[in-house]
Amino acid sequence: MNNFKKSRQYLTVITQVVLATPLAIPLYAMASPGSEALHALSQNDWVERSISLADVGITNPVVLQNADNVQSFFLPVPKGVMLDKASINLQGAFIKGEEPPAALTISVDSRPVYAQKKTEHEGTLNEVLPVEARRRDEGFVDFTLNWSSPNGQKICDPTQQSANTLTVLPETALTYRYSLKALTSLADAWRTLPAKPVIMIASGKLDQQSFDSAWRLGVNLERADKRAQIHAFPAVGDVVSLDGVNVPDALATVAPFSALAGKGQHTLGNAAEIGALLVLGAPATQADLAIADTA
Repeated sequence: MNNFKKSRQYLTVITQVVLATPLAIPLYAMASPGSEALHALSQNDWVERSISLADVGITNPVVLQNADNVQSFFLPVPKGVMLDKASINLQGAFIKGEEPPAALTISVDSRPVYAQKKTEHEGTLNEVLPVEARRRDEGFVDFTLNWSSPNGQKICDPTQQSANTLTVLPETALTYRYSLKALTSLADAWRTLPAKPVIMIASGKLDQQSFDSAWRLGVNLERADKRAQIHAFPAVGDVVSLDGVNVPDALATVAPFSALAGKGQHTLGNAAEIGALLVLGAPATQADLAIADTA
């Protein structure tokens, strides 16, 4: 981490960027729908995260086929950060080759959240499991599956393989969000990084210090088992995707927001439009880390 510390002066975690354009000043001063829309956008500091079994190295399906199976999974989350709107989307399938019903029970953080008998010959699993909104000092959410198939054996007999199988897919994922206000240090921010963090750099040719900082940061992410992606900050003349960008009705007729409304993509005509992208939280301007230099 020494190299990372050396680069820290050039590194900033992207939180919430609200560009104070000359247009924004009168909008805030006047109690108008436009000012209310800008205020609402500036208050949105939620960061959404998703981590799957594949992200933690479980890239092949997990198959449970004994008469009594207990399998636990541990998905990392930021230590001490309050999780909000968290859930686990369990993806999988089952095949039942025996006559008696099989039973599937699931617990999240040791609390039962799902219990059901399976009587069909086969079926898919697409279950959304609730996750309690709280801080986790241990740094992970765990969920445990118990897949049991009565086989008529005595309780003292060893566990036998069953004709009933349950498959858990690597796409099974935990999703949650947290408030940026919960982060109080660089260490907190580092722990919240996803498996594939995005590093934002300036467009065009980087100066030597910025290049060095981006390289050092990428190395440290690799050492932390993360796969960094490099994105360039948009510049005038770039074509940007507007998928998922929602321009509030109150701003849809106000420049520069009007230039972005109702489009799938847009060629940036000036710096004000880049500012509008920042305010709207457009994917083109979003990242987990940024190399902060003059450019």
